[in-house]
Amino acid sequence: GKGEEKKLGEAEKGVKGEENKRKKEVLKAVRKVMTKQDGGTMKMKQLARAVSERLGEGEETSKKASKRMKRILEDILPTSKRIKVVGKLVTFVPKTKKKK
Repeated sequence: GKGEEKKLGEAEKGVKGEENKRKKEVLKAVRKVMTKQDGGTMKMKQLARAVSERLGEGEETSKKASKRMKRILEDILPTSKRIKVVGKLVTFVPKTKKKK
């Protein structure tokens, strides 16, 4: 929730910056993975695995890495306008090209 962020001390600010960079990387990877996906829908678990592989955590694309990624995704995907999460399914909503 929003309240938690206020509790973070000054020391946490650097961590936050790192996290934001990571979020951007993760979202970018999600978009890449999702655009390749037919119909743009994937299970959260599949997506987590694909994204952690994509981010070069290949050495340990173990269940642990996927689980961690899944938590990250559950945290950040709702903040993306392009991505809808319904239950365990994640759907990528491509930008609609508006005709003039």
